[in-house]
Amino acid sequence: MWASPCFAAKEDRIDTTQPKASLDNWHVKAGNQGDLAMANIEETPRKCILKAGSTTLTLDKESGKATLQQKMLLWNKKPVEFALSDIDDIAVKSDVDGLSGAAIHHSVLHRRTGEITVLTTEEAKDAAETVKKLRGFAGL
Repeated sequence: MWASPCFAAKEDRIDTTQPKASLDNWHVKAGNQGDLAMANIEETPRKCILKAGSTTLTLDKESGKATLQQKMLLWNKKPVEFALSDIDDIAVKSDVDGLSGAAIHHSVLHRRTGEITVLTTEEAKDAAETVKKLRGFAGL
């Protein structure tokens, strides 16, 4: 049974005599840039691993391959593996959230096949730093 968040459910019906629940706990923080954490990048001379949210990108110079692992809700998507030479750009893409008007900054990976993958969503300076590190490692 579906019940309104404002009224308590009682014996398969909505009990309107009970106090209403506060809607203050039902808010969504849309476009709140203060909640964005900088991506975690582990770098050695031969390997660079980016971990951000449900995305893990591994750049391995020894094998010449990149591996992209992402999670969709609770499930791991099949890892995507491609050659490091297939990466033609890593850049910051900035948008404006239509609802809140807040600026949103993504670091994105462009491949020669035309595919674009969003790697992170961060503050502008953090996204720029992430892109700088990845581009430096990939030799772009």
